[in-house]
Amino acid sequence: MSYEIGRVQSEFLTNYQIRACHKLAINALAEKLSERRTRAEVEAFVGPLGTYMLRTRNPNRAVGRRYRSGQVFFNVRTVLTTDTNNRVIGCLHSASNVSGSPIERKAKLSTRPDKIYHWVSGISVDPSHWGQGIATRMMLKSLEGVDDRRSVTAYPSPSEDPEFVHKLISLGFVVPEPAYGVADLYGPGSEPATQIRLVAPVPELRANLEARSRFGHNP
Repeated sequence: MSYEIGRVQSEFLTNYQIRACHKLAINALAEKLSERRTRAEVEAFVGPLGTYMLRTRNPNRAVGRRYRSGQVFFNVRTVLTTDTNNRVIGCLHSASNVSGSPIERKAKLSTRPDKIYHWVSGISVDPSHWGQGIATRMMLKSLEGVDDRRSVTAYPSPSEDPEFVHKLISLGFVVPEPAYGVADLYGPGSEPATQIRLVAPVPELRANLEARSRFGHNP
């Protein structure tokens, strides 16, 4: 089946597009974690539509809650994959990201482009389209125009989806710091999960994604 991949500024996403991404995130994660998490736990992790809509359009709304304190996000964009019927079958959220105290962030923004990260999150593909390379191509789309001096950062969960962590590492991501536990990520009283920060230089990741796309080794 053919499909089209595009990228838009997240603030201009339609309500229909955000609702589609929200539903897709729940369905894809519920399928992926079916042996570990209930659907109710997955829905708690993704969050209600209103909360999802706010943080998708502006992730700064979730700093100090879902995301670590001291973060600032800008150039917030969403990659959408649609089929021939204009149905959303893939979503990926990204943003430029800088962290630290206000003084540190200002210094990084003015003099340290290598400390401004390309943050990616919420990579979701319709389970009926897994294995077609959609996630790979969405990652490539998100990297278009990103400064080669930057690195890409992602926060997957080794306890929930070790296979995805291994795929990212195979693409050139490295682990700069130990994994950390997150309580109640899947709702009050849920079994704690772990998250880990992964980082990859933009040129290396782009090259590896292009090679994987070219030779058909696609997540």
